[in-house]
Amino acid sequence: MDVVTLCYSNENTNKKETPMQTKQPQLKYYRNAWYAFYYVDGKRTKKSLGKNKIAAEIQFQQMFYSNPQTNVPTINQAQGKAFTAAVDMFYLSRYGVAGIWNTDYPSCIRTNPASGLAYLRKLQQFGKVQNVNEITTEMVNEFVNNLITSRGNKSYSRGPKTANRYLTFYRAFLQYCAANGWIESNPADKMLIPNMKETTPEPHNFSDEEYQMVLDNGGRYVRFFQFMYETGLRPTDTYNLTKRHFSIDKVTGRMFIKVITRKNNKSLNVPISMDAQAIVQNTKGSRLFPMFTNERTQNDAMKALKKCFNGNAQGAGARFCHSHNIVMHSFRHTFAMRKFENGKPIEVISQLMGHSVTAMTEKYARYLPKTKLIDHV
Repeated sequence: MDVVTLCYSNENTNKKETPMQTKQPQLKYYRNAWYAFYYVDGKRTKKSLGKNKIAAEIQFQQMFYSNPQTNVPTINQAQGKAFTAAVDMFYLSRYGVAGIWNTDYPSCIRTNPASGLAYLRKLQQFGKVQNVNEITTEMVNEFVNNLITSRGNKSYSRGPKTANRYLTFYRAFLQYCAANGWIESNPADKMLIPNMKETTPEPHNFSDEEYQMVLDNGGRYVRFFQFMYETGLRPTDTYNLTKRHFSIDKVTGRMFIKVITRKNNKSLNVPISMDAQAIVQNTKGSRLFPMFTNERTQNDAMKALKKCFNGNAQGAGARFCHSHNIVMHSFRHTFAMRKFENGKPIEVISQLMGHSVTAMTEKYARYLPKTKLIDHV
């Protein structure tokens, strides 16, 4: 890197202008804080950047890349950085986790940063990125577009909302790379946000005929489907249920379920319907659904659900589920809508589903269709 040199004239000695011996700005720990030492008009200046070393380093980079009055290295082109090293530094500065790239999804950080690591890994796999210099706006836009359109590719298929989460995380990462001078400009400034209003399909609610098809053709997963239909639990909270998660109220004789939800780590303690209670009581072993042992068996349940419609998981059944947006979460939507149609208050439905606010429940229990409105007039 070239060093910017300043010239000055000495009027008292009438000497010619000569280059002044300059020094590069330095970041030093001084009196219990980090300071930036630099020169302005030949005078040594300092500025406090706080006690956090990582934050001070980032501020030091941003400060001198944007201030033309200071003696700083000039950059003719972006120096670049190995993609994996950039990710490690990004996580260290943002979350305080070192060596993230070569670890599994760490338990020491929360879900969003761990998910963000998966986002970055998929971007590198998609673009075969070795250096952050190789990341372009076109590459990221193409990747995000594939998340929405390539439904058949399990490696990249995601919904529009998830694609926006990917995009938000990429913006933060690339902004960090730009601040450190690894890329000439931030590609995130020109990224496109997917239009969720046009691409997000309506959640599906099972009709009575469709639910009967599930009961008739569900095979070994019939009890699992029926339990989610009756309780509205998320599939991730249902896979590993045991009889220890249930208790019977001595006064009413009704069964309650008590479980810590995996999505928000909150306790859910609500009564269940008599049909769901019968499923629990008729289970012989400790686990309600012992067929779920790993992620592969969980995927088999979705294949079985597709087979319930036209009897084919790869052909007509899969096309029917895709066109109607039928997923495992549809049982939860159906539960909310059934309660709503039966006149249950939205606050009650929200409590049964474990929602913190009723606004979330309203997304599940949408307004009644016109055919149902007639019954209430």
